[in-house]
Amino acid sequence: MSTITVRQSGLQVPAIVVGCMRINKRDTVEAEGFIKFALERGACFFDHPDIYGAGDCETRFAQAIGTNPKIREAIQFQCLGKNGTSYIKRRETACPKPGRIPEGT
Repeated sequence: MSTITVRQSGLQVPAIVVGCMRINKRDTVEAEGFIKFALERGACFFDHPDIYGAGDCETRFAQAIGTNPKIREAIQFQCLGKNGTSYIKRRETACPKPGRIPEGT
């Protein structure tokens, strides 16, 4: 997947960000499937700031990745804020190649 540079940090991130605005409408199993689907396609940058669902989207995301450590390890970036309060959490490992979710997921 192609990348772009985050202006303030110089950080290289995937060009496609997976929006999680309505992930709280899914149950934990569906949310895990949604995240896994994105990761299988090389999208490992997830946007779920606290304003989405009054924090419920962050909670559902955490529940979904908490059920599967292999998925949790495949996520490289998370955008956790909006409107000037944004920050990006970065893992030191690279995104998996599309179709390459770690075994055991």
